[in-house]
Amino acid sequence: LAFNAGSHLTVTSDATIGDLTDAGSVDMTSGGILTVGGSLVAGGGGTTLIPGTGTVEFTGTSTIPPNFPNFNNLTVSGTAVLTASQGLNISGNVVTYAGTTLNAGTFTHSIAGNLTNAGIFNGGPLGGTGTIDLNGSLDQTISNTNADPANHTVNITVDKPAGSLILNTDITVVNTLNIKSGNIILDNNNLFL
Repeated sequence: LAFNAGSHLTVTSDATIGDLTDAGSVDMTSGGILTVGGSLVAGGGGTTLIPGTGTVEFTGTSTIPPNFPNFNNLTVSGTAVLTASQGLNISGNVVTYAGTTLNAGTFTHSIAGNLTNAGIFNGGPLGGTGTIDLNGSLDQTISNTNADPANHTVNITVDKPAGSLILNTDITVVNTLNIKSGNIILDNNNLFL
């Protein structure tokens, strides 16, 4: 299945790529949006998701299987509860909307674009061990409009070869802020450690 720049496919339940014996692929090299209302399921015959410049949007309860570690833009909307089963590599943006949950677990998730959180982003609840590695080569923004004090980022690593990390809202880092390279611009916001 190949997407074009303006393509938008909505699957209201599970989206299975491949089947028991045949390989399947989703090619988003040219962009497009894949909206999944259930789980993204890897068929037994082998699967490939080529993220390209596309967006994968989850709107229901789902666990991202190990076959799909790479995304361009990842969106969590509707009433979705999305759980990662491994570290994710996101070359674009991550957006969570109000009423959603992204359970990032104890993994390290690499984000090269912006992180915009209005839902619950469990990078590990208080005392957890999840890490968000912000490593894009351009300026990146981070924002958290969910005021729940339990919904703060546990660990952040800033490892930018170029550009800066810009805070669009106040951000609380519960455990560790590790600045390997790059600058953080507060932009009239607070960074609480």
